[in-house]
Amino acid sequence: EIDYYKNELSNLLTKTFNSFDKKDKGVYVQASTLGSLEALLDFLRQSKIPYSGINIGPVHKRDVISAMTMLEHNKMYAVILAFDVKVNVDAQAMADKAGIRIFTAQIIYHLYDQYVNYE
Repeated sequence: EIDYYKNELSNLLTKTFNSFDKKDKGVYVQASTLGSLEALLDFLRQSKIPYSGINIGPVHKRDVISAMTMLEHNKMYAVILAFDVKVNVDAQAMADKAGIRIFTAQIIYHLYDQYVNYE
């Protein structure tokens, strides 16, 4: 029974993630909850900042690897906007070495300001 619910939840999350309007080129977005992610993505859409990848939970190396794909296209998109999440030490080290900027904040507007000032 637990496996059934885990599978259902996984399918729901996959379906939800696929429903977001991701672009081929854009920033990588990480948030603590689905609600936080939706709020940040709405704000980014209104601000005309495209996003190419999304995830929920702490920033790990796999997230940095996903963000690294933007180095080939546009350095301004080779960033992770981490909203209300922790950044794994190994992920930060990998990001630093690869030239990926990770912006972290507890408030959406602060995250936006960090990114815009970086541009």
